[in-house]
Amino acid sequence: MSFNVAGSSTSDLSLSTVKELNTPEKLNRFLKGRLENIDTHINTLTAQEVDGVAFLEITQEYLTKNLEIPLGPAKKILKLINEIKEGIGSLISGIAGLQLQDKKIWVRYNYEYVSLPESSLEDFAVSDVNDLKRTIKARFDISGNVTIYRGSKTLEDSKLVTELHNTEDNAYDIIVTENDDESSSSDEKEEDAKQIEPNRIEEAFQVEYQGTTLETFYSRLKQFHDEWYQQIKPYAPYLAIIQSSGSG
Repeated sequence: MSFNVAGSSTSDLSLSTVKELNTPEKLNRFLKGRLENIDTHINTLTAQEVDGVAFLEITQEYLTKNLEIPLGPAKKILKLINEIKEGIGSLISGIAGLQLQDKKIWVRYNYEYVSLPESSLEDFAVSDVNDLKRTIKARFDISGNVTIYRGSKTLEDSKLVTELHNTEDNAYDIIVTENDDESSSSDEKEEDAKQIEPNRIEEAFQVEYQGTTLETFYSRLKQFHDEWYQQIKPYAPYLAIIQSSGSG
């Protein structure tokens, strides 16, 4: 049961709120707003200059023996004290429980959500965003460069992972860009591949072609070969192809 006043209830009260009742008069108004039909006994507390801090320490013996308040009203006062303390206790317990839960970093890559528990990151000595990137690349088998976004902003490599705990709803986005080294290496391989056939032609004919002659010859040779290959019964008159290319 909660005693309501001005839209508030005892379950909403915190320890600091009760302690802020730092005068007997404030406590008097507080109690009269929550306890009915015992105004006389509340006034007795006020006469003893009981404030919010002292109110939380009141016992049944103090009420019934020292102040000679009847047991019925005394129980109402004690019930309110217990409800406030239980509410505070539940709040503290809930906070402690949340603190005991393993904190996580949530990330999203290609619509897949993955959580990285703090304990696991500690096991792999992941301390900052740069370390986190390596972990993410291994987790998703990514070969390119990784950028981690919080909304529209990127996370700095030096930022500590202990500052990045979040929830699934606020998962960080993982964006992959092509690795510059791999890109340049791929371009070099492609250029090398383009040069293989012309080199083989030069070796086969033992001729060093000048200018664009070799490129023209190779292009024509490839064209004729493709046309020949598409025939139902391929026949390869290579001599005719070479001669008609003008480079034989």
